[in-house]
Parts: sequence; C-alpha cells; structure tokens
Amino acid sequence: MARTHIRPQNRFFIFNQADLFIDHLRKQGKYNRVNTDIPHIHHFRDFLNIADISFQEITVPLLERYRTYVKSKRKVSDCTIVNHLITLHTLHNKAIAAGLVDYKHYPFGKEKINMKFPESSGLRSTK
Repeated sequence: MARTHIRPQNRFFIFNQADLFIDHLRKQGKYNRVNTDIPHIHHFRDFLNIADISFQEITVPLLERYRTYVKSKRKVSDCTIVNHLITLHTLHNKAIAAGLVDYKHYPFGKEKINMKFPESSGLRSTK
C-alpha cells in the first residue's frame, strides 16, 4: 500500500513577523518607529480578534474592512489610517524580501489597497 504524504503549506504569520520586526527596530535604536508601529499592530490584532493570521489570508476585502474599523472605532484621521496600512505594507514587504511570502498574495498597489495620503486641509502660504 502506497503512502501519500500531505505536504503542509508554508504559512508565515504576520504577528510573529511583526514581533521580529519590532525587535529589529529596537536593536537599531529606532524607538520612535517602535512607539508608532506597536499600536498599529495592536489595532490590527484587535480588529481580527485572533492570535495570528497568515500573510496569505490578508486580502484586499479584509484590509478594506480594517480601514473602516480604524475609521469608525478608533476615530482617527485619514492620514492616520494610511499610517496603519503602511505598517502592514512594511511587514508584507519584509516577508516578501525574506522569501517567506509570494508576491501573488500582496494586497497593496495598483487596483488593490491604495495608501495615498489625502490632501492636507491646512492653509498654505501664498508667497
């Protein structure tokens, strides 16, 4: 009788990679970045309400729901929402560069999640 082996899919999880990323920032002495990124990561974890999620499971519809969550529950500006997404974007880029995740699972970019900062509503100098 021939044995068949079920090969597990390589799945790398975002919060595990986030912990490594934050540790790396600390070792580099980038404490301002650590203090900014940790809350973004915690907000994403609160939104998901699970221990971890694989990069493959982070899709455009999921991030659209996250964007709505941050806007409604956290009562933050559009610029802050983009900053939250940039943290997730950075984690994806690091995972792709390390060969942990295939680019086909990348939810950012053209016709996907756009992270364009909104126009500033502040007054501009007319010199």
